[in-house]
Amino acid sequence: MNFLKNLIKGDYGLGKTFWVYGTLYQLIFSLIIFVTFFFALDSIDKSLINYNQNPELIIKQIFSNINNFYATILVIELAILLIYTLIITVAMWRSASNNKNWFWPRVVKVSIALSVVYYLYKLIIFLELFG
Repeated sequence: MNFLKNLIKGDYGLGKTFWVYGTLYQLIFSLIIFVTFFFALDSIDKSLINYNQNPELIIKQIFSNINNFYATILVIELAILLIYTLIITVAMWRSASNNKNWFWPRVVKVSIALSVVYYLYKLIIFLELFG
């Protein structure tokens, strides 16, 4: 728990927080989700999918045919990734605030701000697609 507390406070330095905890760990989480999604797609009976329709309907049809086990695992993995992303975003922001440098802390904060706008935009699109 002490590690998490220090991470959120930004005590590990901007470089380590950004590259190790932000980039590397999220790539590992994303790879795990990708592998799970690959197995989930492999478990689908592809003969049930109508590929001659709107791509949005194909995506809905694929998701509706995913095995409940894989769907549950994917939801859990995505929830963990979301929570971790929120934690690491706060950690990077605070680490940038603790950094005395001029250039990189600003780059990180602008990157975070743009990422938040991008993910909100993607969330709106996702909700319109599946809402």
